[in-house]
Amino acid sequence: MGTTLHGLGLPADEAADVWVDAQPERVHAVHRAFVEAGAKVVRTATLCSRPDGADDPAAMVDRLRRAVSLARSSGAQEVWLSLGPLGPSRGSLSGLESCLDAGADRVVLETFVDPAELIEAVSHLTSRGGSVVASLAPGPRGLLADVPYPTEALRDAGAACLGINCGTAPHDALNLFRQAQDDGDWFVAPAWGAALPEVWRALHGDVRWLGGCCGVSPPRWESAWPR
Repeated sequence: MGTTLHGLGLPADEAADVWVDAQPERVHAVHRAFVEAGAKVVRTATLCSRPDGADDPAAMVDRLRRAVSLARSSGAQEVWLSLGPLGPSRGSLSGLESCLDAGADRVVLETFVDPAELIEAVSHLTSRGGSVVASLAPGPRGLLADVPYPTEALRDAGAACLGINCGTAPHDALNLFRQAQDDGDWFVAPAWGAALPEVWRALHGDVRWLGGCCGVSPPRWESAWPR
C-alpha cells in the first residue's frame, strides 16, 4: 500500500496513514484496485500508526477506524488492520489494545524484526480477544534478526496465523517459510522482484494467505499472480 501511494504522489518522507485523512479517495482507489486485481484481503494504510506511541491516542484510534472503513468500502472479503513494530518511541503495550476497537477482521502485526517484541505484542492483544496475524521480516539467510523463526512461541502466544512479509528479494520469504512452516495457517507476502511470480507459484496451495509487500502494485499483482 505505502509504495503504491508514494507512486501516486505521497511524499517519500510521509507515512501512508497521512493520506487516510488528507486523500481518502486515493487510499480507497488503491484498495479497490487490489480487489479488482483479485485480492480477497486488504491491509489498511496504517503500518506506521500505533495508538501506544501517539501524542493523542484517541485521535489515532479515530484514524484507524477511518482506515478500516476505507478498506472495507473496497469490497474485500476481509480487512486487516496493519501495524508495524514497536520501535524506540513506542509506549506501553497497554495502549496498543485500543486498536482492537477499529473494526477490522484481524490485526496484522507485520514487518517485525525482533521476535521477542512480536511475541509480547501478540500475547497482549490475543489475551484481550484479538485475532492476530504475526509476521516477521525475512533476510537473505532467515530472519533479519539472525535467529530461528519462533513458530511454537508465536502459536503459544495465541497468533491465529503466522506470517512472513517484505524482504530484500522474493526468495527470502520463500526460503524462510520452508524453514519455519508447520501445519498451522500462514500468511506470506514477499516484496516485489523479478522472481515474484515464481515464488508465488511455489507458495500457492501451501499457505492460507498469499500476498505481496513493498513494490507490489495492483498492476504488478494482476500480471504476476498464478493462474
